[in-house]
Amino acid sequence: MKVRVITGFLIFVALVASLVLRQVLGNLVFDVFIFVIMLATSYETFRCLNGENSKIIFFVPTLIGFTLSVAGYYVLGFKGILLAFCIGLFISAMFFLFLKNTGLNDLFSMIFIMLYPIGITYCAVYINHDFGGFLGIVLVLTVATFTDTFAYFVGILFGKHKLCPSISPKKTVEGFFGGIFGGILAAGLCFLLFEVFEIFNSIADVYSLGGVNKFWIYLIVGIVGALLDTLGDLFASQLKRKCGIKDFGRIFPGHGGFLDRVDGLIFVLPLIVIVSYFAL
Repeated sequence: MKVRVITGFLIFVALVASLVLRQVLGNLVFDVFIFVIMLATSYETFRCLNGENSKIIFFVPTLIGFTLSVAGYYVLGFKGILLAFCIGLFISAMFFLFLKNTGLNDLFSMIFIMLYPIGITYCAVYINHDFGGFLGIVLVLTVATFTDTFAYFVGILFGKHKLCPSISPKKTVEGFFGGIFGGILAAGLCFLLFEVFEIFNSIADVYSLGGVNKFWIYLIVGIVGALLDTLGDLFASQLKRKCGIKDFGRIFPGHGGFLDRVDGLIFVLPLIVIVSYFAL
């Protein structure tokens, strides 16, 4: 547990540093941070689906699609991302047609990775630039982090009843409700900081989700965000179980790989985009 806590603290410091750099140097810095995570998680997913000895050639369509989506975003906006994904799908189809020994599993894995985690994670870029801004980013990070942290420690201290033993044997019902409480607490903290005390008003892209009379919006974000974070975690656990691996990677001692750290967070991203779209 000691290694896990230390690694978690260092990850937290890195996240705070990235937020500070975003405010000092601009949105592009955080874009780079997002793209690094996007590329790392897509490669981890590729290794998960295709095995340790997977042929790197089958990652090429995903890499091309990812590269074109980044370039397309800065040239055409989100239309460029859609166009890049279409090109990526076309290249995957060409691989399936003309590359010898390419099976259905190879084709489906190439397509799947473009949707998860790359496609969903583009919501983070959307939040960074258009809906949510600094508030949206902080909401995603705090709700996901508080949910995971409370679920973990409540599960360890009080967990007796298994939540989904066939998918994730360590998760408990008590830990699940602890995570819901953590998500609500995180959303309430953001409400106090951004709406009541307005601590970050001097930051240019801090938006309001309705003001002090709209706490219910934050309550919804806390509850639904915690549920989505848990679903994202379970989805990743099921993916690992089906592929016969324990972790997506080993870069973070006690935590696994990049996707092991953001699997739940990825599912929270679309919620923040939707809430920000209707609230702003």
